[in-house]
Amino acid sequence: MSRKALLLSVLALFLGFEVGYAQGEGTGLEPDPEAGNTRVGTRGANFLEIGIGARGMALAGAGATLQPGVFSMYWNPGAMASVEGFGVGFSYAALYADLDIDYFYGAAMIPFLGGVLGVNWAGLSSGDIFRTTEEYPAGGDPSYGPTFDWRSSFVGAYYAKAITDRLNIGGGLKFITEGITEASAKYVAFDAGVTFRTGLYGIELGATAQNIGSEGEFRGSAVKRILDSSEQVYAPLNRDLQIDLDTRSHELPTLFRFTVNLDVIGTPESLLQGPGEMHTLDVAVDLLDAVDTDLQTAIGIEYSFRQIGFLRLGKRFYNEAQRTGDIETDVGGVDAYYPRPAAPGVSGGARKPETQTGERHHES
Repeated sequence: MSRKALLLSVLALFLGFEVGYAQGEGTGLEPDPEAGNTRVGTRGANFLEIGIGARGMALAGAGATLQPGVFSMYWNPGAMASVEGFGVGFSYAALYADLDIDYFYGAAMIPFLGGVLGVNWAGLSSGDIFRTTEEYPAGGDPSYGPTFDWRSSFVGAYYAKAITDRLNIGGGLKFITEGITEASAKYVAFDAGVTFRTGLYGIELGATAQNIGSEGEFRGSAVKRILDSSEQVYAPLNRDLQIDLDTRSHELPTLFRFTVNLDVIGTPESLLQGPGEMHTLDVAVDLLDAVDTDLQTAIGIEYSFRQIGFLRLGKRFYNEAQRTGDIETDVGGVDAYYPRPAAPGVSGGARKPETQTGERHHES
């Protein structure tokens, strides 16, 4: 064997070993025989479980149920009651790196009848996806375009009111649609939330029930067919016959969330009487129980300086007990807020976690 052939053989063997080794590494999930079955992937409109806002996502969802402002309509409608004056906000997230999956959220609220009235809208778009059909698996079906995009959206109306100086409640309805141009499903859902300041050691409680509503079934031209007279089903057809493909209805991803927030320093009711309102520190623990996932917990920590600069850390625990190998977690977020009393507020923030999804959040 020539020297060149020998070197190429050794190189190929080395590369093959490296590839095989790389495929065997990483963080995997081991099955747990004692773990109960979950219903992951069995619900419609799963985009409703994607969090919004730089603050809420930086805290991994922990404490977000106690967040006042336009984003509270998503996390906990009861927290809306703490807002004074007019508010408007917008959030944008680019999901999964360069896959062109965009998620937008916008909301506005005004004082109304002793409480707060708000409306919000959210939309997710997949970007263009190459279209293949049963008759044209390589694309190019003349009955449809070369591409399609999946869109999911909802629009909602919410109202919240302070029952006492410590107890707030809120709720709202939202109308949801998802699918492609030729087939879509529609849902109606109800959200409700409550917040309660105990007055003891800076402890505040929050609870939310979300996505309680109707089932949806996909309808449209993509789930219809025309059988012409030349086709034979059980017997030859004498005429064209329109049929509907049997599609299954899907329930919404109903979830329940409970949050405990502790004001460590910064308020008169804080656990520790510290340096006043110049510095504040909050710690929150969140429990999330959804019909299509196991019970999830999260913890979030937020430090603020004069309520202008914020440093936030958050971690949500999924199924780390079943992980193998090393676990790497990148969490955090930095936001800024400039308050303007008696006038619409302007806020801004950004978060770019260095994770495999490459998710980016921007809000204003």
